Amino acid sequence: MKTKRLFELFLLFWCVFYANVRAGDTHGYFATTQAGQLAGLLAASTSDYVDSLTLSGPLGGADLAVIVSEEGKLAGLTYVDLTGAELVEDGVYYRMVPPEAINMYTRYYYYSKDRRSESHALQQWTRIYTDDLSCLFERMEHLTEVRLPAGLTAVGGGMFQGCASLRTVAWPEGVRSVGSSAFQGCDSLRLASRTLRLDAIGSNAFSGCAVLADTLWLEGTAVVEGNAFMDCSGLACVVADEALQRLGTGVFSNCTGLDSIWLPKGLAQVGDEAFQNVPWYDRQPSEGGVRYVGGVAYALQPGALSGGTVTLREGTLGLADRLFAYSALTSISLPSTLRYIGDRTFESCLELTSVDLPEGLEGIGEWCFYNCRGLSEVGLPASLEELGTNAFNGCTGLVRVAYDASRAGGENQFNGCSRLSEVALGASVRSLPVGIFRGCAALRTVGGGEGLEEVGADAFFDCAALSEFAFPSTLRQLGDMAFGRTGLTEVVLPASLDSVGGQVFSGCKLERLSVSGSLTRTDGGAFSGCEVQRLEWNVPESGVSFGWGIACKEAVVGAGVRTLPVNFLGNSDVVSVTFEQPSSLSALPERAFYECRSLVSVTLPASVGSIGDEAFRYCSSLRTVGMEEGPQARSAASGNDGGGIGNAAFYYCNALQTVDLPAGAAYIGEQSFFQCVNLREVAFPAGLQEIRSSAFS
Repeated sequence: MKTKRLFELFLLFWCVFYANVRAGDTHGYFATTQAGQLAGLLAASTSDYVDSLTLSGPLGGADLAVIVSEEGKLAGLTYVDLTGAELVEDGVYYRMVPPEAINMYTRYYYYSKDRRSESHALQQWTRIYTDDLSCLFERMEHLTEVRLPAGLTAVGGGMFQGCASLRTVAWPEGVRSVGSSAFQGCDSLRLASRTLRLDAIGSNAFSGCAVLADTLWLEGTAVVEGNAFMDCSGLACVVADEALQRLGTGVFSNCTGLDSIWLPKGLAQVGDEAFQNVPWYDRQPSEGGVRYVGGVAYALQPGALSGGTVTLREGTLGLADRLFAYSALTSISLPSTLRYIGDRTFESCLELTSVDLPEGLEGIGEWCFYNCRGLSEVGLPASLEELGTNAFNGCTGLVRVAYDASRAGGENQFNGCSRLSEVALGASVRSLPVGIFRGCAALRTVGGGEGLEEVGADAFFDCAALSEFAFPSTLRQLGDMAFGRTGLTEVVLPASLDSVGGQVFSGCKLERLSVSGSLTRTDGGAFSGCEVQRLEWNVPESGVSFGWGIACKEAVVGAGVRTLPVNFLGNSDVVSVTFEQPSSLSALPERAFYECRSLVSVTLPASVGSIGDEAFRYCSSLRTVGMEEGPQARSAASGNDGGGIGNAAFYYCNALQTVDLPAGAAYIGEQSFFQCVNLREVAFPAGLQEIRSSAFS
């Protein structure tokens, strides 16, 4: 017995000794002098493996990738201390996240202070440049403790997602937000402090953190997104200060131990199922058949809609998601204090015939009035900042909309309003959202909007009855296909316009299109896809094509136009082109009238000193090119300071008979008149110096 006891003591001593020696050998301290050194320092270390890591000095993406790999000596990494590290950009991604489903992109994360993303549709990858270390430690199952670097201002999305063994994370005081899914599934994590001093907490940020805290104070937090604390079963008490404005959908869902919550009266937005399976919520009383959370009318009690009406508490700030959805509501008086109406709040309230939205209302949720067929008229106040996607979708009885919201976001808000015929825009309107009146086939008139600056993509697409729209002098931007397939016949665009999207009038048959402004940020196919009887072009200078593919019969170039865009009317069926006098145009650009097969004759202003490459190529009906009399202008073209006739300028113009060349032309380019089999007469200018290869072949 004595021998056995001595052996056991010896064995215990050896195990403790071995463990201490092993522990002493597994903590690695590495100090870099420049980014990219960590891999080499690890390789040079005498330890067989390192499960505890402290780093200082510059670290770039290549160094972070070594940590992420969990390979070699770092295969069992449990502790990482980055408090002394200095993060730097080195152009190397630190994590690659493969796609989880078909048609999803592979994501590459780079450390960069210039936050941005780049995508490649064909190769299906997205490069994410961020300074919040998103996804850095994702699914590192051995990690138990991490200390984040000084200077970090946000815990990035997915940073610790799926780190099931993680117990402690220390972040610097400067951190003001926790991103989406940052700690999702960290079921061993316990906060070092009961107080979270954050401006915003992202969706699913702490979901599944069962032992996160028993009491949680939210200090200065304005927004807590959906499911942020879902399944945090250890939470017993949550206290938020007056800064809290919004709680997302399911934010405390399945927090089965949450027995006490204090929310400020200023809370204006609470998402659907925010308190599902939460004991505290079940004890909240109702007033007038409505249960309130903070300043939000959150749920209806059975029998609350007596006679189809309901009275809301004075001072109510918000209406919760689906509050009256599918109810027998016939009328409601909304309080003047109301700021937010949630998603689908009035969905399918078929008997609701009117609603007076108060001034001061800031947000209307997605599908809010969906299928409210009884509404015939609605007014949107100037205070509105967010008008949710499809907010009035399916309101088939809606006839008139008074719209005064300055810059409300969202998309397709009145989609499916088949009887909407009149829209009155208020003086405060500056922007119309993407697709706002898309598909409103009965819409005939849009009035007002004297201060309108932007019209979003597809805003009036498929409004076949729309025949009039006043384009105000304040207008700066038209989105892609903003007026596609409308009934417009005359469009005068103001000089204030500087951005026009692709195919903005596609499918329209315009009698007149007058274009002014700088158009400095305009799509190359801005006016393609529409038929124009008369195009009036008054853009002083432009370098890219706007009219390629336009079905234009008559074009008038204004006297103030100094340069025309490349491919000006290329591939169109223009019949006549007129240059107003006295013209300021110095040259015809490349492919200005490329393949205009209906163009028979053109007289260029005397100010034109050169004709660009392929300017009239394949103009098979062109017979004569003349020059106005007057002072000549000399301009550079195709690398010749004297200007001239560009390569293939009249290539295959086989109907061409006579040409007057610009007086300042110093050369005739290669194949300029190739295959012009009917050419009878060319008047060479006095300053002509060179006729290049195959010019008249």
